[in-house]
Amino acid sequence: MTQQVSPIGALLTQADTHNAAAYAEDVASEAEHFAHIDQRDYSVAVAAVLAQLEVARAYAMTKQPPQPSPAEQQAISRILRA
Repeated sequence: MTQQVSPIGALLTQADTHNAAAYAEDVASEAEHFAHIDQRDYSVAVAAVLAQLEVARAYAMTKQPPQPSPAEQQAISRILRA
């Protein structure tokens, strides 16, 4: 069975860390669209966006993918399953 990638996930894999403002705007727009299409709670989509923006910010600063703590990984998993 293949894992489906959400519209947010697809956008996040194409992050442009050199243009964080445009990226943040694109992700916020995609989150709003994703929340509307899937009839999900907008606050869940916003929480997912904020978590991903933090990942993008950390990557832009260090050029190293951040390693989430076990608690952060569980929170991300819960958000993505919501």
